Amino acid sequence: MPNITTCEKDDPGHGIINPVKRRAYGVIISHLTPPLIGAVEYTKYRELDNLIKSYNDARSIGDNERMEILKSQILEAIKNETGLSERLKIINTSDFDAILAKISDYIEYIAESYTTNGLHTFRALPDNKTLEKFIEAIVSFNPANRTREQVRSLLIQSAENEMKNLLRALKGEYIEPGGVNDPICSLDVLPTGRNMYSLNPSGGYQISPPCK
Repeated sequence: MPNITTCEKDDPGHGIINPVKRRAYGVIISHLTPPLIGAVEYTKYRELDNLIKSYNDARSIGDNERMEILKSQILEAIKNETGLSERLKIINTSDFDAILAKISDYIEYIAESYTTNGLHTFRALPDNKTLEKFIEAIVSFNPANRTREQVRSLLIQSAENEMKNLLRALKGEYIEPGGVNDPICSLDVLPTGRNMYSLNPSGGYQISPPCK
């Protein structure tokens, strides 16, 4: 009877400590992580981010009247966000440029992080809108060496592989091995649906592929 389990692709530890692999020399069919998107999309700061962008647009064309309106809206939004002024040490509201710089840097920091959007359904891709954001998150990690079509193709292959190779494993067929890492960090781990490993006896000690 084949020893088979499924496991999320981004946890190198599972390739080592999972008892199916460690004790029973079983097959671990990898699957995708939940779709990741820029955290700013799902935080309470999205409206503030849009106000700041509008303010900068107005300033770029010298629209002073609109700048004053947006300035009031930005200060009001900061005031209404509990703890934000204290967190960013905003004391003097008369120095608006300094406030804007602090808020912009803070939101940029948030935007560069990622958050999961729902769960992954085995053998399925998320809805089109979420998929596009997932693709964008993966490409933006290394835009010089990644394209949207490349990532899209790998994600589609992943969804196809997951169920196909699970059924093949149940028949006792050979499942191609694949490394472990977060797909945002390394495209080498895609497509999923492969027999995941963390240690390669023939290639030396390896926990996961390097980020690239």
